[in-house]
Amino acid sequence: MKRPEDKPHSPRALAALKRPRFTRALAVPLAALAALALLGVLAFHVGYVPALQIMHEVRRPARRGCALPHGAASHAGALRIGILLQVDDAWWAVPGGIARRAYDNRKSYADLYGYDVILETKAVESGRPAAWSKLLGLRRHLQHYDWIAIIDADALVMNPSIRLERLIPADAAARGVNLILTDDWSGPNSGIMLLRNDAWTYWFLDELYAQELFVNRRPPPGLSAKPQWPFEYEQRALHYLLDTAMWRARGNPAYEGDVAVVRSRVYTLPQCAMNSYFLHPFMRRNFKGELPLRDFFETAQYIDGDFVIHFAGYKGARKQNLFSTFADMAEESAQRLSEEQGGRRGLALDGDGGGGGHGDDDG
Repeated sequence: MKRPEDKPHSPRALAALKRPRFTRALAVPLAALAALALLGVLAFHVGYVPALQIMHEVRRPARRGCALPHGAASHAGALRIGILLQVDDAWWAVPGGIARRAYDNRKSYADLYGYDVILETKAVESGRPAAWSKLLGLRRHLQHYDWIAIIDADALVMNPSIRLERLIPADAAARGVNLILTDDWSGPNSGIMLLRNDAWTYWFLDELYAQELFVNRRPPPGLSAKPQWPFEYEQRALHYLLDTAMWRARGNPAYEGDVAVVRSRVYTLPQCAMNSYFLHPFMRRNFKGELPLRDFFETAQYIDGDFVIHFAGYKGARKQNLFSTFADMAEESAQRLSEEQGGRRGLALDGDGGGGGHGDDDG
């Protein structure tokens, strides 16, 4: 005799039935479609850039700031620092375009702290893509400074209250730190870097530029397991010299020099310290779908208060529109800080008895 709980329609029997499961494989594409649909609706009503900004607020990193190195207070004002902006003629020729606004952004920031802005608009060697020229530009101008920064043209200083000295470890020279950069999910990124004036740095720039093998997109037969080199331009040479995990995973040739020495000269910051990306808020994998972004989203995604925003990966009108929107915001931030500094200087003069000095001049 069957017990009541064993009846075919009892809750226990129904629970035992095999139910179709809502698997992760189905959930991910459905979530992506929903996100795209939401973006489309918002873009239709408010425009693409405002729509992305709204979605960024909906899904933003949990962090409230970014861990910066312990830069020595004695650095402030004691180091000669230059900021290099390398663009080609075509970009520079566009009135109000990315290159012009990038220069204005660097200049307003540099003026706050007495940095120099170095503008290069000519490709040094016509046989290579223009991006390689920044290595030669860095080499040419480094001699005039203690440190030189390179910030790609498609990036903006968003928080001008952060001095570059804040990113330089207090004991950088003693530790042999020559290059400061950030990692993204693929490894080191050369879009924003700080380089110290030192003989090793000159060697490093020369060694990067000497890697002619990586100028062309396609490797010679038999040198790589993939039909194309990964990354873009001088970024390939950087991964090669550092023998990065991503470089090795692609079956690319190993650097024949002393990788350990090269790595020992590089100081890596969290990405949010000076190279935050404007990621799609529901992005989960990198551009080749090879690496999950879950572990990188927290430090990679830009939030208010980050030093620099970098629009890497965006093209055409979308990049222009995003850049213009954030350039306006950066201008306002720099203007406010400049006014605050002017106010503090005025208060300092009043407190130091500046009026008596004028009285002496009048007498």
